[in-house]
Amino acid sequence: MDQGGLFLGVPDQVSVGVAFLTEAANVYETISGIHPLTSRLYGNLAMIHYQNEDLDLAREFGKRAAIICERTLGVDHYETLQQLVRNHYTPLFFLFLFFKIQ
Repeated sequence: MDQGGLFLGVPDQVSVGVAFLTEAANVYETISGIHPLTSRLYGNLAMIHYQNEDLDLAREFGKRAAIICERTLGVDHYETLQQLVRNHYTPLFFLFLFFKIQ
């Protein structure tokens, strides 16, 4: 995962860095199943694809991050809520707040 981050700082090598991070996410998911670190990695990939204006991949990685975060940390954990808000799942977020308050 460290090598992927190094390549992201070089403008010409962003695709190589994204490939490293994607492979790292696949390895994490294969080895440990669902884990909060995998969720964070998918969230980072979503943000990278969003910044590169590849919205379909950003949405896909963001959805994976939110689902894994919800399953591992719970619905009311701050990282889960952060992933949901980051990925524009605001109706779900407000629905959660509505039922949490009552």
